[in-house]
Amino acid sequence: MRRRYAVLVYKEPDPGAADYPYFGVVPALPGCMTAGHSYDEVIDGIQDAIQLYLADDLATGLDIREDVEAEPPHLAVVDVELNVPTLAGI
Repeated sequence: MRRRYAVLVYKEPDPGAADYPYFGVVPALPGCMTAGHSYDEVIDGIQDAIQLYLADDLATGLDIREDVEAEPPHLAVVDVELNVPTLAGI
């Protein structure tokens, strides 16, 4: 049985800031995530994580969750104006 899931992969912009600069999450499977040193490591890890997640669902009598995304998620980048008073003005 095969299932397809959307996976979001994030990369830490500062590689020295994290032990595992790549992070992957499956939006359709709450709590299903992994981290790794590279994109490929995250993809391998998330496949294992999904298999374990679904195996646990089956073992506990739950139905296998389908990916609720009809199409891949879209990424939007927005600019935000910060109107925050400074401490110097207090």
